[in-house]
Amino acid sequence: MANFILQGTTPTLVFDVDMDLREISILWFTMKQCGDIVVDINLDSARITIEQRQIRVTLTQQETLALCSMPSREVEMQFRGKFADGTTVGCPTMEASVEKILHKGVI
Repeated sequence: MANFILQGTTPTLVFDVDMDLREISILWFTMKQCGDIVVDINLDSARITIEQRQIRVTLTQQETLALCSMPSREVEMQFRGKFADGTTVGCPTMEASVEKILHKGVI
C-alpha cells in the first residue's frame, strides 16, 4: 500500500494479510481522521475485492476529497470481519498521509 493518498483521486489500496479471507461473510473497511469516520465501506460494495490473502479497496473521488490534508494529514484505516461460523477478525490500525491537490472538486 502507498504511504499517501492524494485527494480527488480514485486509488485502489492493496493490503496483504496473513490469512485466507475468501470465505469471509462480512468485511468492513473504515477510515478515520481527526476523530471522525470519513469512509466506511463493506464487502457488499463492489469496491472491495478479496483474492485469497489480499484485499483491494477502491476509493471514490468524493471519499478522497473528504480527507483533510490539514491540520492533520494522517488518516487511520482498519479492517474488521466475520466468518459464517461467527469467528471475527480484525487488524491493527494503519496510517497514511493525505496529500492535497491544488484544484479541488470532482473531475
